[in-house]
Amino acid sequence: MTSMTEENRNITRAASIIIIVSMTASFAAVWLIYYNNIVFRTHRELGAFFTILIWLILYLKFGQVYRAFKIASNAIGETAFSQFLSIGFADLILYVASCLVARAYVNVLPGAGIVVLQSVMGFFWATRSKQYFLAHVEPRNCLLIYDADITGQDQIKGREFVKKLEATYGHLFKIVARIPVSDEINEALTEVASYPVIFIYDIPLEKRSKIVNYCVNTGKRFYVTPTIEDIIARGYDVKHFIDTPLMEYNGTFKNAQTYFGKRACDIVISLLMLIVTSPIMLIAAIAIKLEDGGTVFFKQVRVGQGGKAFNILKFRSMIMDAEKDGRPRPAVAGDPRITKVGKILRSTRLDELPQIFNIIKGDLSLVGPRPERVEHVDLYTQELPEFSYRLRVKAGLTGYAQIYGKYNTSARDKLLLDLLYIEQQSFLMDLRIVFLTVKIMFTPESTEGFEEKKSKLINQKANREKQTADM
Repeated sequence: MTSMTEENRNITRAASIIIIVSMTASFAAVWLIYYNNIVFRTHRELGAFFTILIWLILYLKFGQVYRAFKIASNAIGETAFSQFLSIGFADLILYVASCLVARAYVNVLPGAGIVVLQSVMGFFWATRSKQYFLAHVEPRNCLLIYDADITGQDQIKGREFVKKLEATYGHLFKIVARIPVSDEINEALTEVASYPVIFIYDIPLEKRSKIVNYCVNTGKRFYVTPTIEDIIARGYDVKHFIDTPLMEYNGTFKNAQTYFGKRACDIVISLLMLIVTSPIMLIAAIAIKLEDGGTVFFKQVRVGQGGKAFNILKFRSMIMDAEKDGRPRPAVAGDPRITKVGKILRSTRLDELPQIFNIIKGDLSLVGPRPERVEHVDLYTQELPEFSYRLRVKAGLTGYAQIYGKYNTSARDKLLLDLLYIEQQSFLMDLRIVFLTVKIMFTPESTEGFEEKKSKLINQKANREKQTADM
């Protein structure tokens, strides 16, 4: 008798094989029938085989980046869009390679036609696979354990976590019970025994270690919310001194950690982006100027590496003097200060394009923690002193927290996401984030909740400072 986890994997594996074979066969057909025989006028089977193999490798790699085969955890639309991006990039790379080999522009219509066909296949596959999965796999009963000593605010965060988990992955996990853990932990362990999946939410290390040991010894699947120390530990290097293993954290190295050639990659990629997007930037600049005659660009002071302030550049999406009273007021849904052109720029995130000049200048990197306003850094650092850890590396146009975070991601969770990047950054990770940013750009998400909350916090801080000054 197969377990529910094995059935989950078997369905996902079978569905993945079906779509991989289908996509590869459709590409092979158009390549063999048209490009191999008509464009290059060669009937060599070996060359065609290697071309199809290269396409397959590219498709699988992009599919891994975009999670294009994760039918269990993704929504249908996300899986279909991920398939589109995976085949689109694989087909585009092969088309460019074909033009370079032929030393001429190759007819794009057969290739474009196969992309359309593959996209339809991807959507149909995503729909049918998800429907089959939901019909044959039931959510697993789960237990959530939390610290009995947490404050009221942390309890609210815990309830929000459960809501988000059930809203996104309710078809996989069902939180049947939630129990607090006190210093007497044996009672909690008896509850753990009854559940196949355990969520360990914000429990101190000394309590957590006993639960983790029990789960490991009894073969339980469990998920743990990490502490800042857990994530920093990912940056440790193993050292072998005599017969005692040691974990070394080189603070001096980490403070300036960048992989070799990152700055060169920033310059090359940003210059290419500038060339490609220059027509879009020109149209945006003209539209902004024609609407109200105001300035095209908007400058805002942000905090970068080492706490150094710099002016970040954006296309102006609000009316002139939107913050003329001097108080920072983040935009909220339906904000009357946003112009008509600004709505388009914000929804497509094209207002961020001028930051390419910040990258060329050296204020920003292509990938890194997003730079915050001075007021936000002051606010977050007061509530969470470790927030300053983000300032160890250069800020970025896009980042890990922008990819894996949500509109209402808390300051602490945002810090954890950014630290995950800081402790593991590499060229391949940056490349992955850049490609994932393409997906995020076409995935609209409301920022209303987070911006309203941020605005209230800033105003509350300003009012407290004003009251103190008046005393």
